[in-house]
Amino acid sequence: MVKRIKLEPIGQETTVETNGHLLSVLLNKDLDVLKECGGRGMCATCHIYIKEGMDSLTPIGRREQRTLEVITSCKPNSRL
Repeated sequence: MVKRIKLEPIGQETTVETNGHLLSVLLNKDLDVLKECGGRGMCATCHIYIKEGMDSLTPIGRREQRTLEVITSCKPNSRL
């Protein structure tokens, strides 16, 4: 199943396959995304806010949860 996402504030739209990685999709579109830890969920430079569809995402793993717990800008709709 494919999920459609809209990137704000740049207004671009793209799709991500079920169980796909958003970071990989963005990098393949040549978008400049910070990823100091290489996308392993350890540094929070790829921190994003999900506006809709949180229930469609894979569950947050332990590493991602630990990283989200220490960043001051974390909200209930935060993901890495």
